[in-house]
Amino acid sequence: MRQVYFSHSYRDRSINSYFLDRFVREDFALLADQKSSTWCVAKLERYMLESSGFVSIIPRRASTEKLGYSPYIGHELALARRAGVPRLFFVDNIILEKFRDDFPKDAVPFVYDEPGFYASLHDSAIKNFRLKLEDPGFTPLALRKRKKATVIAPKNKELLQAADGVGAMLATSDYEVSRLTGQQLHSALDDVRLLETLRDSDICVFVLGDRLSYANVVLGMAYAHCIPSVRLRFDRRAADTNPDVTGLIRWSNLDGLITAFDEQFDDFKFGMQEAVGMAKSTSSDEAVLDISRSRREKIAGDLWNPKDGPGLVKHLSVDHAYVEDRVGRVHNQMGTALGTNPGRKKSMEICRHLYDGLRKRDDFVYELEPQSMMTDKQAIRQAREFDANNSATCIDLACLFASLLEAAYQRSVIVVLDMPGFAHALAGYWAPDEPNDHQQLDLGTVRGAARRGDLVLFEATGIAHSENRVAGETDKERKLADDRRLDFTTAKKAAITLLEDPDIRLRFLVDVHPLRTSPT
Repeated sequence: MRQVYFSHSYRDRSINSYFLDRFVREDFALLADQKSSTWCVAKLERYMLESSGFVSIIPRRASTEKLGYSPYIGHELALARRAGVPRLFFVDNIILEKFRDDFPKDAVPFVYDEPGFYASLHDSAIKNFRLKLEDPGFTPLALRKRKKATVIAPKNKELLQAADGVGAMLATSDYEVSRLTGQQLHSALDDVRLLETLRDSDICVFVLGDRLSYANVVLGMAYAHCIPSVRLRFDRRAADTNPDVTGLIRWSNLDGLITAFDEQFDDFKFGMQEAVGMAKSTSSDEAVLDISRSRREKIAGDLWNPKDGPGLVKHLSVDHAYVEDRVGRVHNQMGTALGTNPGRKKSMEICRHLYDGLRKRDDFVYELEPQSMMTDKQAIRQAREFDANNSATCIDLACLFASLLEAAYQRSVIVVLDMPGFAHALAGYWAPDEPNDHQQLDLGTVRGAARRGDLVLFEATGIAHSENRVAGETDKERKLADDRRLDFTTAKKAAITLLEDPDIRLRFLVDVHPLRTSPT
C-alpha cells in the first residue's frame, strides 16, 4: 500500500480518532508528523514529495474575534496543491461553507460535534481515494534520501559567512553540499542545470539579505516545485528566530542564525509516524494521543526532579519578555500599579485578568507529560518556549502562572498532588493579608486555607484546550466550555473539588515568593 501523509489538528483527538478508525478498516498506510515544538516547513515539503497522497482533516477554530481554521493546516493544504499529489480533504461543514474558495470542489464535509453524521459519505470518499492511489500513472516526486544539500546566498560578505556556517553543519551530518552564489544566481532563469541542482537536493537552504536579489528568484523556483527549503532572512530588527507560518526565519546575528538552522535541520531529519499501524497495535484513540504528544529535547537546565519541590523555583520565568508582556496588559486593564494597595479583592482581580488573558489570547493545548511525574526527571517548558509551542502540561502551566503572579507582585504557590496512577499540579497564591509562615503544611491545613480564601488555588490547565476532563472539573464542564477551556470561576471550583478528593495526597506546596527572595 502506498504511503499517505496524514494532516490533522493535534488538539481535536475525538475527530481524529473517528477518521483514523475508518482508515484502519481500509488498511491505509497513513504517515503522521509527530508533534514538535519546531515548525519546519522544509520537512513538510520533504514529506509531501515522498508521499503518494495527502489526507487532511480541517476542523473549525473559534476565537474571540472570528471563526476560522488553523493557518498551519492551511499552509499544508497549499503545499499539497503545489506538489500535485492526490488529495482527500475532510472539512468542517461550517468552515467549508464560509471558506468555499479555499478548498477544492471535491472536499468532503463533516459535522464538528457529530463527525459520524456523514459516515457513509466518508467511507465512500476513502474508497474512491484508494482507487486514485492505485493508479499506476502517479509516482511520488522524491522517494530517495541521497543526502544532498544546496546552500544559496547572494554575494555579500556577511551572508556568505552565514552560508559557510550552514554548509559546515550539513557536512557534519554527511550531506554532500553544493553552493550557489554570485553569477550562478544571475542566470537562474536561463540555466536549466540550476533547476536540476535544486530538484536533485534533499534540502535547500536560502540565506537571504534584507533586499531582493537573484537568490529570491531561485527561491521562487524552489517554491513553485515544492522543493524542501529553509529560508533564513537577515533582519537587524528581528527579536527572535521563530519561523512564521510560511517557514520564514528572520535573524539578526550569526549565532541566532546557526541556532535557528540547527533546530530546523534537527526537525527536518525526523521521520513520520505510521498512524494506522499504531492504531492496529493499540487503538485509534491511543494512536492519536501518541502522535499529539510533542517530541521534547531534554535540556539539562530544563529538567526537574519531581521529588524536589523547592527546585521548581529554578524553572520560573519572572523576568522573561513573554511574562512581562502578559503582566503589562493586566496593568493597562486595571489602570493602576499592581503592587500598591494590596487587598484580597485586588489580588483576585489580578489573577482573574492574568488567567483570562491567557485563555482568550494564547492558543494553549493541554498535553499529558510523556514521562510520569513519579520518575526522577521531568522536562518543564519555560516562557521562551511558549511563543513557538502552544502545548503544555499541568506543571508547565503551574510554573507559568507562578511566574506571572510573582511578576504581578502576588505571593504565588504551586501545589503538587499525588492521585491514583498520576500526579497533578495546581497554581495559586496566598491572600495579601495571610501571614508569611507556611512551614510543613499538611493536607488538612491546605484544605482549610483554601476553604477560607486564605489560599486561592485554580486549575492552571483550564486555559488550555482539552477534549476531555483533566483533573477536578467534570466531563460536562470541559465539553460545554468555550473551545474546551474553563472560565476562571470553574477553574477555581475544579481545584477545590480535586483538593477535597479523599484519594489525593499532598506531595508538596511550594511557597514561591520566600524561596525566590531568600538570600540563600
